[in-house]
Amino acid sequence: MKILVVADIHGNRKRTRKLFETYGLRKFDIVIVCGDITQFQGVDAAEEILSILSRLGKDAFFVPGNCDPPELIKYEELGGALNIHGRSQIMSGDIGDMEIIGVGGSTPTPFNTWIEFSEEDIAKMLKKPALNSILVAHTPPHDTALDKIWIGRHVGSKVIREYILAEKPVLGIHAHIHEARGIDKLGDTTIMNPGPLQNGHHAIIYLRRLTDIEIEMNRV
Repeated sequence: MKILVVADIHGNRKRTRKLFETYGLRKFDIVIVCGDITQFQGVDAAEEILSILSRLGKDAFFVPGNCDPPELIKYEELGGALNIHGRSQIMSGDIGDMEIIGVGGSTPTPFNTWIEFSEEDIAKMLKKPALNSILVAHTPPHDTALDKIWIGRHVGSKVIREYILAEKPVLGIHAHIHEARGIDKLGDTTIMNPGPLQNGHHAIIYLRRLTDIEIEMNRV
């Protein structure tokens, strides 16, 4: 299974188009968009970007980020991509069925951004067991390499951390903290942040078996 992961696009159509020109139509089994599709813009802007990104894969999924319009939460599908915020979707592939579980937005920020949730709200979204699953959460888990901001403080979600440690999803896909691009391990789970597509960053995941995960961190 070949998965393209992008996040933190922040309305950058030039980088979005360049990504499509680099890879082309339906080159991936799955495209995952991990939030901040827009930079405080409307649903039309999100739809325009998702309609380009979704064409890169046979299937496409997204969660909104904290900089996206709140109206995005209610859409089940937009621009050819399924919204998995607060829900899950079964994916079938050559390694068997897997479940993709989504949580959009972020924990509260000092900037009062558009889609923010308390830890209690996030816990309600994550009641579902995560057997053979991929967790897609815009907010990274607390106290990892993925939630460390430039001053050295960890700002991720403690609930997401607890969920990953308890449920052991195969993979955690996160974003939000631009400077925390990279790959880490939390318990048995590989977690990653592809970096902001607004700067050309993205990742390709090769999932050959549940225990065989290869991640390429790329840039266009």
